[in-house]
Amino acid sequence: MRREDLVAAALLMVGTPFHAQGRAPGVGLDCIGVVACAARQCGYEPQDRQAYPMRPNGELQPALEAQLERVGQPEPGDVLLMAIDGAEPHHVAIYIGNNEIVHAFITARKVVKQTYTEHWRRMVVAVYRFPGVE
Repeated sequence: MRREDLVAAALLMVGTPFHAQGRAPGVGLDCIGVVACAARQCGYEPQDRQAYPMRPNGELQPALEAQLERVGQPEPGDVLLMAIDGAEPHHVAIYIGNNEIVHAFITARKVVKQTYTEHWRRMVVAVYRFPGVE
């Protein structure tokens, strides 16, 4: 799996409406849906749980730890795990390089490409990489 392919797959989802537990690019996605669908488009089959609670419950980080490699600084194609408002980590984004991320952002009501500002950096609790990414 190549970084460029993950980034391209994530960018194809920009503009897709936000939909809780959504897994349909172009139709409806949530933040995990963006990551899972990008991975699938690149030939990686993540274990994906669609029926999960909307409130943080501590399940997301262990699920990522079981499937991805934890790394230090993000590189294009890496997954950023975030804790918003000091809660349990419950949001993810794909770092696409050039100081930008792609994620399904409920406030925007769609998948967006945004600048990876200090605001977002402060929320990151871990960075993950798909196994075998080049």
